[in-house]
Amino acid sequence: MAASKGIAEANFRLGKLILNKKGSQRVKEAIKYLSLAGHKNHMPAAFKLAQLFYDGNKINKDYKLAFYWYQKCSDSSYKDADYRLSLMYKKGKGTTINYNKMKELLERSSKKGNPNAQLELGTQYLTGNII
Repeated sequence: MAASKGIAEANFRLGKLILNKKGSQRVKEAIKYLSLAGHKNHMPAAFKLAQLFYDGNKINKDYKLAFYWYQKCSDSSYKDADYRLSLMYKKGKGTTINYNKMKELLERSSKKGNPNAQLELGTQYLTGNII
């Protein structure tokens, strides 16, 4: 089996398959496979892990782990990661509140055309959180 050989795409697909199986109680196993892929710089797997830990869907919320995986995705310029990470800096989830870092990430995401980031950036200017 490709996943047992450490092939990132196979680990990602197996992790998603386990997660998406109706009534699956094997979430820890899915996270293991997604983590294997994420640690091999498979960004869709890393992003999925960040979402799982942030939302607490099927697992307990863990903002520090969500932050870790969103940061890894952001460092690789993975789509939407900058925007999601900016919200963590805004709310102080998994990290300390940092409006300068939030602004930097929102600007970067806005330049990539993310409409949510563009709206959030405008809102932050209007509220005076950033100048």
